[in-house]
Amino acid sequence: MQQPKAFPPSALWDLTDESAGGYALAKSGTQIETVRVGDLLASRPESGDGSWEIGIVRWVRTSGADNIEIGVQRLSPGAASVAIMPLEESQERYYLALALPEVHAMKQPATLLTPRGFYKSGRILYLDNSYRTRQIKATKLVELSGAFERFQYETIEA
Repeated sequence: MQQPKAFPPSALWDLTDESAGGYALAKSGTQIETVRVGDLLASRPESGDGSWEIGIVRWVRTSGADNIEIGVQRLSPGAASVAIMPLEESQERYYLALALPEVHAMKQPATLLTPRGFYKSGRILYLDNSYRTRQIKATKLVELSGAFERFQYETIEA
């Protein structure tokens, strides 16, 4: 399990299409971003309330050497930074993750976004949200990409 080395820089994109489930963004110019299908994306519309929403790149289209368009599926209207550690971890090292809240309108339960290698069905993890540390159990893998895992979990009551 590895932590990402650094967060990529932010960039301004043009919103070209939007629906309840996602949106399309376009960028042109000499500084084209490196974007791959499966990349996570945190976006904050200029007209919004300032909160970040989390999405995943589902398609990428390029035209010419300096134009790119991407399709983004919305995963969550927000996220909280948390630290997680497998119960069996001998080095007692926490790893960064994102906790995505339950979204009732989309019938989507709360999930965790972690680097690859954390999900194992039934695995017990410590979850620290900077207010308290609790134990959770990984219950269902929702998505797996080359860079991350997203899975459902349940809190283990003490």
